[in-house]
Amino acid sequence: MPGRPNWCKAVWAVVIMMLMAFTFFMIYELLVDYFAYTSYESSETKWGANVTLPAITICTTNPVNYVKVKNAFKGQKSDLEAISHVVKRLDEVLKSPDGKLSKEDMKMIRKVYALEDLEPLPLRFRDDLYHTLVGQYDFLHRGLGLMITDKKIARMEQMTELGNCFELNDDGIYVQSKGGYRGGFTIDLDAKTSEYLLSTATKGFIVFIRDQDETVMLNQGGIVVAPGSETYIKLDARHYERLGQPYGTCENVESKFSKYGVHYETVRECLQRQDLDFIIDNCGCVPWYLKDRLMKLRKTDLLQEYIDRAKNARVNNAEDGTEDGKENGTEGGTEDGTEDRTEDGTEDSTEDGTKDKTEDRREDRTEDGTKDGTEDRTEDGTKDETEDGTEDRTEGSTEDGSKDGTEDGTEDGTEDWTEEGTADDETEGGNEYICGYIQDFTCRTQLELLMQYGKLQLEPCPEPCSYNEWVRETFQTKFPPTEPYFNEYLKAKLHIEPDPTYEYAQANIARVHIYYDQIKIESHTQTEAYELQNFIAQFGGTVDLFIGFSFFTVFQLLEIAVAMCILKARKKPNTIS
Repeated sequence: MPGRPNWCKAVWAVVIMMLMAFTFFMIYELLVDYFAYTSYESSETKWGANVTLPAITICTTNPVNYVKVKNAFKGQKSDLEAISHVVKRLDEVLKSPDGKLSKEDMKMIRKVYALEDLEPLPLRFRDDLYHTLVGQYDFLHRGLGLMITDKKIARMEQMTELGNCFELNDDGIYVQSKGGYRGGFTIDLDAKTSEYLLSTATKGFIVFIRDQDETVMLNQGGIVVAPGSETYIKLDARHYERLGQPYGTCENVESKFSKYGVHYETVRECLQRQDLDFIIDNCGCVPWYLKDRLMKLRKTDLLQEYIDRAKNARVNNAEDGTEDGKENGTEGGTEDGTEDRTEDGTEDSTEDGTKDKTEDRREDRTEDGTKDGTEDRTEDGTKDETEDGTEDRTEGSTEDGSKDGTEDGTEDGTEDWTEEGTADDETEGGNEYICGYIQDFTCRTQLELLMQYGKLQLEPCPEPCSYNEWVRETFQTKFPPTEPYFNEYLKAKLHIEPDPTYEYAQANIARVHIYYDQIKIESHTQTEAYELQNFIAQFGGTVDLFIGFSFFTVFQLLEIAVAMCILKARKKPNTIS
């Protein structure tokens, strides 16, 4: 303003500069807060009329039925001893500080590999799961007895590394509307410990609580249920909604084993996938239970992808000078894993070189190099099944198969097996690239040893952005509680022949309750703490407070600029051409 003293102008200049400085400082702080991507978690308890029970997988701890094995290998004591010896030694190696297999161990392992040329032991000598359900009803839901039809049994049976397992409530039809174990799920199980392999250390069952679309194939995160106990598994249902980058670390990774469309991996499925990848890449074969699961899911393309991956792994391992996996029990294990575990592993595995690995391995196991053993085994062994599923199927293999067929595993053995109409009809590569039970067990032992010694680390698994979780509390009591209770109330309701004794029940029977104590779900949601609209509001308030600037001011400045341009254009002199 004309005539204003200089000191007044200086004061105004200082004030404006201070206000501008404060404005820019506050804007900087707002930007720092906004780009920190902070969040907060809100929780809410939702009470309802009912809550869906989780899916349940129940497995025995015995993957192979010893009675069926013993009947199949009558008169062949050495084969039975080999199976028991290998399983026992692998378990001992896992617990020992040096983790070494002897030359005798390697001999036994090669012998057991030969026994699985026809079919993996858990498939060939599987447990009849339906006969483990021994209650008055197959199971109780809401206190009502329910029976499982034969059609449902076929759908419920799934293979895992533990052998044959039950999968219940995959469709989510079982809900609980009344709190307490009487409103939940109850099942009576018979462990049949007389049918366990002699080397099975833990007797009983393993129960997995999981989401409806989650796939469980490895023994990770289960609840052990001992025979002679009544186990109460109390659940608390929770649902989580997480933010991805940049607000959080959650990530949705699509599962390869989804049953009902798109499903994102849980942390357990992520760890399971990495374990399976290790077996395929380092052992050069696809685990038998993975093949069985993919065939049931009709994911033959994925199975073929895994078989091709196993083929490439064998080629790469041969080029790298790694050991022949099926000879030393690792299918191309690493130096740190395999050579440390065997006393003479390197020498034995490379004695004949790595060329023609599969043929050499099979020829070493043959006695006469003929095809008769394999052909007899496939004709007499795979098709003829009796009621117990073992005698006729293995009749040819006990006399011809185990002697000629298993030790005479020529290439025709694989070809004939696939020609009989098994799952391998739809994939290239046949049974040659499928890990049997012992080979898979051996490879997983190597994996666990490498992890124990810190020579192998799995990648961290991201938390899914949306998932369900069940917090569990487990209680166990003696079952049956007393002999009078067993004789008066329980004995007549058990479907066991001949009638069981109290001692048998104590050693074999288990009752499991799975239930919600309260009918509610805890919902946990992660939310942005500083959203864009909050930033805009605080930015406008800051500049308006210090320098009187707002969006309205912006439009006023634009109007002035446009008016000045128009005025200048009007004053521009016309040129005469």
